[in-house]
Amino acid sequence: MRMKNFTAVFWVALIVVSGFFASSCEDKGSEKPTVAAVAKKDDRAAATKDDSPRIRSLRVLKGKHYLLSRVDTRLNQLGSFKNRVANMQGLSEAERTSLVSELNAEIAAFEAFKPEINRGVTQEEMRNTAKKIQAEWTKSQLSVVRAEKQMLAAAENKLRSDAETVSVATRK
Repeated sequence: MRMKNFTAVFWVALIVVSGFFASSCEDKGSEKPTVAAVAKKDDRAAATKDDSPRIRSLRVLKGKHYLLSRVDTRLNQLGSFKNRVANMQGLSEAERTSLVSELNAEIAAFEAFKPEINRGVTQEEMRNTAKKIQAEWTKSQLSVVRAEKQMLAAAENKLRSDAETVSVATRK
């Protein structure tokens, strides 16, 4: 009777955990820009041609602040995720080292954007830097999803081995 209860609880826990990780790994497709967004972008482009140097420099400062805050946000996210990977039970040492080094590379890439953002003087430089950051952000999202999948597989394997251990112990 105990084994049936344990097996039922085990499978329910496994389904809940896998559902949680599957929902966090879903690919959210990119949306196409709306007509209003395209018109707003065209209005912004026309307005920048007639702006004074002071207004342009204020826009550059605002863009720098925004980009630096986005980079800092991603660095915080990657840092906490790296700590979670480093402390996770069930990952082999090779997997853990591989994932941590990959996350360290992502962190270094985002750290490298800070001086580039601070060097930017024109709106065009800020736009180009923002495009690079966006590409790196997408790349890091894929790395995190891949790491989450490996962590999920490790957690499932640990649950299976724990269940087998309990099963063997109850048979004796």
